Amino acid sequence: MDDRDLPSVIEVTPATVPAGNVIDLGADLAAAKAYEARIADTDDYGDLVGVAQSMSSARLSPATTHRLLRLIAAKASTTTDLLADLVGARGRSAPSGGAGEVDMPYRVDDGRLWLVDDDGRRQLANFVAAIAEEIVHDDGATQDVTFRLAGRLADGTPLPAAEVRAAEYPSMAWVPAAWGARAVVHAGPSTRDHVRAAIQVLSPDVRRRTVYGHTGWREVGGAWVYLHGGGAITADGHRDDLEVDVGSGHMSRYRFAADAGDLRADIRASLRLLGVAPDYPALGAVMLAAVYRAPLGSAAPCDHGVFVAGPTGSRKSEVAGVSLAHFGRGFDARHFPANFADTETDLEAKAFQSKDALYVVDDFLPAGSATEVGRIHAKADRLFRGAGNQSGRGRRTTDLRQRPAYYPRGLVVATGEDIPRGHSLRARMAIVEVGRQTVDNAVLGDLQGAARSGALERAMAGYLRWLAGAMPEWMAAAPGYLRALRDRAIADGVGACHPRAADIYASLALGLDLARQYAVDAGALADDEAAEMFAAADAAIRAAIAAQGDLQAEQDEVTQFIGLLRSALTAGACHLCDATTQGAPAERPNFWGWRVAPGADGGADVDRALGERIGWVDAVRVYLDGPAAYAAVQGMARSMGGHMATAERTIWRRLHDRGLLAEVAKEAGKLRLAPQRRIGGVKRRVYILGRALIEGDVA
Repeated sequence: MDDRDLPSVIEVTPATVPAGNVIDLGADLAAAKAYEARIADTDDYGDLVGVAQSMSSARLSPATTHRLLRLIAAKASTTTDLLADLVGARGRSAPSGGAGEVDMPYRVDDGRLWLVDDDGRRQLANFVAAIAEEIVHDDGATQDVTFRLAGRLADGTPLPAAEVRAAEYPSMAWVPAAWGARAVVHAGPSTRDHVRAAIQVLSPDVRRRTVYGHTGWREVGGAWVYLHGGGAITADGHRDDLEVDVGSGHMSRYRFAADAGDLRADIRASLRLLGVAPDYPALGAVMLAAVYRAPLGSAAPCDHGVFVAGPTGSRKSEVAGVSLAHFGRGFDARHFPANFADTETDLEAKAFQSKDALYVVDDFLPAGSATEVGRIHAKADRLFRGAGNQSGRGRRTTDLRQRPAYYPRGLVVATGEDIPRGHSLRARMAIVEVGRQTVDNAVLGDLQGAARSGALERAMAGYLRWLAGAMPEWMAAAPGYLRALRDRAIADGVGACHPRAADIYASLALGLDLARQYAVDAGALADDEAAEMFAAADAAIRAAIAAQGDLQAEQDEVTQFIGLLRSALTAGACHLCDATTQGAPAERPNFWGWRVAPGADGGADVDRALGERIGWVDAVRVYLDGPAAYAAVQGMARSMGGHMATAERTIWRRLHDRGLLAEVAKEAGKLRLAPQRRIGGVKRRVYILGRALIEGDVA
């Protein structure tokens, strides 16, 4: 018997219903109207199944129950028999005979799944289930499909909603994991395959929805939209019909509210960031440039980061917090998306999700053992190198297929009490250093108030609407615009400290220029006021880039090597001998690792060598035993809590590239950086440097 055989009206009287089960027809009618309203208000398959399941606990007449099930079945594009078994409304055979239905070997009977074929009838599982939704999780690089299933045990017990990755669905191992021991897939060589197929066959017209797993720009339906935790921003305003999951914890604070404000006032509040450090304008200029540069990452990737360094109490985290509050009023100095205590994998994954936005990583503080210090430096290196190279670690699936690598897709900003080491790493950052008196607390307080009120968030939302209307043009033009800014910077001599410096300047200059254009177009600034304000900001960034040369020099491997070698000698960790006498050098023996010591038996004082001999010196040249000199430098670095990361062979090559090796030789057509010299009557291969280089500064 199917739905068409059910009577439309069933009279229920005390004579036909056991005591305690009498149905009040007036209440039945009222309940029916309430359910009809709920059915009319939703098109979601899962919600419709939920309405049907809630009917199982209501005191409805059979006629009302089946009439409501027919309404749900029509709206959800499924069959009433399947719904009836899912919600426990009946216990008889499943769908058959409906118009357009295909005769399948799977049946639902008595709340169970069955296979009916030439061998007879075989029970597959003691439950019924249906795929309520197919959810596509889209992170911009991959699409991961998940099924959302509803089910019910044969005894009528509802099963909790289960979300199962499509790749894991066929194994059916998810059944006990999601529904426990009571949900049983019966034994048999092909039973699991049949259960999988039966659930799919009995789930017609599964609703499909997409959940985006990142912030930033996507082209959806032919229009550019900026995704965030609350939906999307378009040229026409906010959209809440797009579902975005930017992650849990503080990542969920990447969200724009749809509230309105005075846009001109909000933009002026944002521009107050330029005055957060009046005596060090580079801080505000770099941070404002980063804020307005980050959203254009899809058009021109941000292949650098920003690092704000300063001691405890310098308010560096507070400045980073108000900058990040442009992307959600929930951000502040205590609520950042990431911290250097996070694992490297977590840092990378969140950097990948924070597309076209600022991504702040707080509290770089190397401390503890040498291993612990090295570990946090390695985290910073991996993060900023990933941004600079726009690449991440290669990853593989369990079956060795390549997976997309995670790397920063926004603009990374980090804060810390120390600066990550490494010449190449520092070349991938714009570094600003602050002290305890650098930040103007009154201006910072105004900015924090603007952040809490949503003014900074609204200023950014307006900027994103402004960009959205021209995103196709920006996607094409931004790389060329950056190249032009870089070429101008090189011509002006900006960033001579490192080839990447001009690129960093150009990227930040692009952010400033966009902020200026936006403020003028919105009427927040007049042309002449904007020109003056942003010319000063540009000059501050240029000065910051130029000042970074000293920081770069500290981490240059050649400078480090010569400096550590000099320190090792003067500290007495090693010594050089006179190339002729093999004793103490005639001039400045203390510098070369020798000390005056009392002679034996009260005799004349003598020069004693300290540490290992690492080479020889004459009036003009220094002759270094390569392995011994490198070992002394490594030892000195370790004693200072550091590490000479550059390999020995590379160091000598770098010295040669700089023209600092005084003599080299060609032997059998091959360049020898360590030529043979006879010293102390023995032929030795030595690296030859000018004596003045070791005694003075690196050229």
